[in-house]
Amino acid sequence: MSDSDAYYILRPEVVESYFVLWRMTHEQKYRDWAWEAVEAIEQHCRCGVGYCGIKNVDRIPVQQDDVQQVINHVRDLTVC
Repeated sequence: MSDSDAYYILRPEVVESYFVLWRMTHEQKYRDWAWEAVEAIEQHCRCGVGYCGIKNVDRIPVQQDDVQQVINHVRDLTVC
């Protein structure tokens, strides 16, 4: 996998999937996973007064891309 394949641009699909799985099964683990995702976004994507994408999720410390994907991030927080 190249660095360009390991980016994260605040897409909501994973968190939405956890929500759907929780609604279908009512298993607590899906709510826990969604909350862990929210905490990771807060820790690694927070930049100034907004949220940025991550250029390579496999590298610590993360390097933010300095681009805020507003619509997608709002969807993430709405689902959670």
